[in-house]
Amino acid sequence: MTEGSAINEALMKQLLLQGNPNQKITNEAIEAASFLLMQFVVEARNRAAVEVSLQTIEPLKFSSASQLFTTLNTRVSHNNDENI
Repeated sequence: MTEGSAINEALMKQLLLQGNPNQKITNEAIEAASFLLMQFVVEARNRAAVEVSLQTIEPLKFSSASQLFTTLNTRVSHNNDENI
């Protein structure tokens, strides 16, 4: 695994072996599974941030749909900048 990876190699291997403990798994498969899991976590976090952002917008605060979309785009861009 690469340095700085957030998922422990032994834990990922244990997770992958849940269905079939006798299965042989290559290091590349463990790295790929770790990468996919991290992508899933990042996407879930981004979606949660957008959902929270949407919940904080006061209803009927905007005079047009354009204003609403501009505000949403700004908040999403801001959240994405924080995650980089």
